[in-house]
Amino acid sequence: MKIGLIRHFKVDCTYPKLMNSDEYNKWVNNYDIADVIENNVNLGKITWEKCFASDLYRAIKTAESVFKGEIIKTDILREVPMSAFTSKNLRLPCLIWSFVSRIAWLYSHESQKETKKETIDRINNFVQKIIKLNESNILVVSHGFFMYFLQKELIKNGFTGKRFTKVRNGTLFIFEK
Repeated sequence: MKIGLIRHFKVDCTYPKLMNSDEYNKWVNNYDIADVIENNVNLGKITWEKCFASDLYRAIKTAESVFKGEIIKTDILREVPMSAFTSKNLRLPCLIWSFVSRIAWLYSHESQKETKKETIDRINNFVQKIIKLNESNILVVSHGFFMYFLQKELIKNGFTGKRFTKVRNGTLFIFEK
């Protein structure tokens, strides 16, 4: 059984220099609906039988570009949601807001919409679902931060593959069992 993980194509969205918490939350919403910049994806000459994709636009567009068949769209594969970690009127760079939001998620801070446990449970449920399908080759189109934890769950469940810490857009990673 092969599971192919692909991060969505690069998002065509600018990063403002400085923003407050409200502006950051609006930027996150705009990022979620922004278009993507397509690139060629090497699918490893594998015939993928089934494709699951996050139901966010950037993942759907990527999946439609690389997979010719029915795409099963699901919110289970959505990126871990980000929110401003404080409502104080701080003006910070977008990357700082995002970085600290991820730290807040790691500690299940109340500012985040989903706890770490909820995310891991969501990932584990998905992994169990695809294992039960018992299909030979399943393609999964999702998001970078989410995929990092998805690969960890695949490995816990007996899959092997090249581990990654940073996921480039539109790149395939294969895990086998």
